[in-house]
Amino acid sequence: MPETKTWDGDKWLGNEGFDWDNFTYKDKTREAARQAAIEAERNGEKAAAADAVKKKRKTNEAWSKQTDREDLRVERREKRRRKKEAERMSTMTEEEKIKAMELNELIAEVRKRNQAKAAGGKDKEDEFEGFDD
Repeated sequence: MPETKTWDGDKWLGNEGFDWDNFTYKDKTREAARQAAIEAERNGEKAAAADAVKKKRKTNEAWSKQTDREDLRVERREKRRRKKEAERMSTMTEEEKIKAMELNELIAEVRKRNQAKAAGGKDKEDEFEGFDD
């Protein structure tokens, strides 16, 4: 609500003093699960659960190792690119390094503009303007 942006009053409307851990579910099984989740969060087991999810996702991958091979190729390509870039930068003078940084900033700016234009231009292309008679 835009009218509340400049309002300096209590944004919590007096609700900040609630202890949400004391509110219970009417269903006993759901309450037991909630209590177990609270206890697990206090013990730091939430991170272990996230690791279990990642491991499960890893076991559910396709049998083909094509994605692993592609990831390995991408890593090698990136390593090779970084090595060439470092070698090229080591042979440059300070002035050339500054010019290269300016060029990279300009390229990034142009890419950002092109992406914004492409995102805005899609609606224009998809719009139906009628048949040519």
